[in-house]
Amino acid sequence: MSTQQHHVTMLLEAGRTKETERMTDGFDEITELVSSGLSVAEAVDYYATEKRNYNQTEWAEVRGTSRQAVSRNARQGRRKLLDE
Repeated sequence: MSTQQHHVTMLLEAGRTKETERMTDGFDEITELVSSGLSVAEAVDYYATEKRNYNQTEWAEVRGTSRQAVSRNARQGRRKLLDE
């Protein structure tokens, strides 16, 4: 397992709840986002809010972080993907 995959796994496991169990289905997609240049946090927050349609407030609760952090990560991830 690469370091990036390990970080994605650890981040997903840290916030594991019934809501996040289905997030592991997106492991390959999140890993691909990280390979594209997103940080792990950017990839996870982008994936959750843009691909899984969590609103930022509820996803921040699941992750145990602020809505502002989720918003910043998702926005930065989106910008990096657009710059490709």
